[in-house]
Amino acid sequence: MSLHKRKDGRWKVNYRDEEGKIKTKTFSKGKAGKNRAKEFDAEIKYKKASKQPLPEPTPKGIYLGDLTQEWLDMKKAQGRSLKWLREWAHVLSTYILPDLTHKPAKQLTQADILAVIGNHWAKCQTVHTK
Repeated sequence: MSLHKRKDGRWKVNYRDEEGKIKTKTFSKGKAGKNRAKEFDAEIKYKKASKQPLPEPTPKGIYLGDLTQEWLDMKKAQGRSLKWLREWAHVLSTYILPDLTHKPAKQLTQADILAVIGNHWAKCQTVHTK
């Protein structure tokens, strides 16, 4: 059986992909996590038996946090001041990145971006109406 409990109480499923590489997907603690892990394990076994493509344990791609760091490094190499870099790093890490680093940048949608803008706008409106 490929279902195992980690030392911290979370559940994991180990399996081999089409290339024979070992993959691991981790689930939450408790009964709910164990049930989701069992379902995932059954899905993997079914897909292998029926020669279907296996799901990825985590989405692949570059995340917005990584892109942001590359952009800041590029701006530093271009000679931007330390103050400018710190201000942008603060704005990005405080207002934008927390809500947009949950999936790869390629999978972000307009709805994700608008939710961040709407959330920030609502906070600004609350502050200015008091």
